[in-house]
Amino acid sequence: MPRHAIGAISSNCSPKWGLGLLAVTCLGLLGCSSGEGELVGFGKYKIGKTTPADSYVMGKCRPEGSTTFCFLNRSPSIAGHKTQTDLYFRGHEEDAPLIEISVGVWDCQVGPVSADLQKKLGEPTELANKRALWSLKKMTVIALLPKDDELCMVHFLDNSDTKRIASLFPGTEDLVAPPKEKPPEPIANDAAPAADEARKPAATP
Repeated sequence: MPRHAIGAISSNCSPKWGLGLLAVTCLGLLGCSSGEGELVGFGKYKIGKTTPADSYVMGKCRPEGSTTFCFLNRSPSIAGHKTQTDLYFRGHEEDAPLIEISVGVWDCQVGPVSADLQKKLGEPTELANKRALWSLKKMTVIALLPKDDELCMVHFLDNSDTKRIASLFPGTEDLVAPPKEKPPEPIANDAAPAADEARKPAATP
């Protein structure tokens, strides 16, 4: 599976949903920056801050191109659904910053998942083709919600990774900052993806 993150709900989160998908204010399921209510990741995993050296990064890690890929991480449930969280860090050092959190939602029931997410998120910046995108100050969030009983994906990305963002949500090149590198694409199992398969662009449903 690809790079992402989600966490537990905080008491100061303000739901502003209205379109039946995901949105972005402060989630407890998602990570918020202290005092700002700004979404910065999923659970304990924070874009630009979490590193492979952090004690809560307990998955298996390996180099993959210019990134470090960590899989089999602890992953909170979403609307009672089991999830899988994969992490991607820029570089191979112990202090390499997190640039993508990729969360797969197994046997996804789109209604309950959307309802659960809409309590914690706001209106998407863009909606298209069963995909929703939120352009935030510190990150971009993209949700892929195909249909019931399939794998739903929620991606949390560094705003600078425009190539990866465009591969998941075509037509968004002008919404975010210039790219630094292209992340891999998620797979629907707990095994680490082959390097040549992980970085293929997402197929349009």
